[in-house]
Amino acid sequence: MKKLGIEGKALFLLKEISPQIKLAGRNIPDLSIKTVEEVNAMDLLRNEKLLLTPSALEGLMERIKK
Repeated sequence: MKKLGIEGKALFLLKEISPQIKLAGRNIPDLSIKTVEEVNAMDLLRNEKLLLTPSALEGLMERIKK
């Protein structure tokens, strides 16, 4: 994550998580991986950085509108 310029705790938000992403992500310290459906406000506040895909952003915006 340091190669990407990301330091501290980070949340990677996805529309859906593939098994490959889940396996790769658990080897990266200080990285949490969640789907749009399972993320909550504390997850967003607990992490210093938020990484998300365009489809995850759309899903999160729709979830917020409800």
